[in-house]
Amino acid sequence: MKQITFTAITMIRGEEDIAFSSLKYHARLGFDRIIVLSHVEFSFLRQCVDVLRAQFRDTEFFLVEIPALEFSARKGNFINHTLSAFLRGGEENVIYCFDADEFLATGVFHSITDLVEAYQEFIGLSVTDPACPPSLATLPWKHLICNCVDNNFGASHKVSSDALSREFYEIEEDRGKGDKVIFLKRHNVWVHMGFHWVLDDVSREIYESIEKAELFVRQYNLGVYHFPLRTEAQLKLRIKTYQQSAVSSEKYNAIGEYLSASDGERALQQFFEYATASMPYFSSWTAAEEYFDGRLPLHRLAQFEPFLVSPRKFVGAVLSNPMNAGQT
Repeated sequence: MKQITFTAITMIRGEEDIAFSSLKYHARLGFDRIIVLSHVEFSFLRQCVDVLRAQFRDTEFFLVEIPALEFSARKGNFINHTLSAFLRGGEENVIYCFDADEFLATGVFHSITDLVEAYQEFIGLSVTDPACPPSLATLPWKHLICNCVDNNFGASHKVSSDALSREFYEIEEDRGKGDKVIFLKRHNVWVHMGFHWVLDDVSREIYESIEKAELFVRQYNLGVYHFPLRTEAQLKLRIKTYQQSAVSSEKYNAIGEYLSASDGERALQQFFEYATASMPYFSSWTAAEEYFDGRLPLHRLAQFEPFLVSPRKFVGAVLSNPMNAGQT
């Protein structure tokens, strides 16, 4: 029987304030291998990886430094080709792709191993069985807002896991199909860069998760904690970094044009203030669009709709994972 190995892979750009926290969190979950791709901030990420290698000696860490040229247009290729380069033959590779502001929410399970063992028992299939579909499960976002927004939080280029001890509100919203996928990387399997689905490398047919898998996710309240809005400075840096590396059609270029206007900085400040409040500021997305009309292109920020209009619940220090709790 093939050995099951667990790999987490991320692509980092403009998120140095949260990167170390995210990498450490996933190392605590017991991934065998963590791969970091980036085209910026190589020296800082090398430092992060060096510290983590010393703390988690049973985990392999790899940093892949890629050229900025055509980065945005080719990012999907970088992810898939990197996986092919680092995964070993003879293994059944369980893969989780994440962004630096995302944290796998494993519910009652203390490790990725515990989670997958329970998953196999629940669906009645081993992930080593050829009958097991490549798309193991899709996971919904669980949007987080920090209980205390602090402009000194997660100072850029600081090897710190501040986020893991913070307390949060979670945004309550109706969730449909999952936003992120855990999958098996087999020879014909390709992961979409948005990490929303996996598909056949030749036919481009999307692999769907089985119904039991989706039931497993709901029953154990699994998902991906998403912490995209940390400080106003971080949001500005994110937009700037994405502008520098994005193709001309990407949304952050359009946002940058608004920020250069006379009221642009104030509009972004208000957006951040309202999106990170402990209660929703607007009754609807339409009301938010009317408020920011002509000052900020909210249609380019639609992913943040729940932050402006949905109720919140206090969930405490949910990123303080119990596994390896003694490590700091």
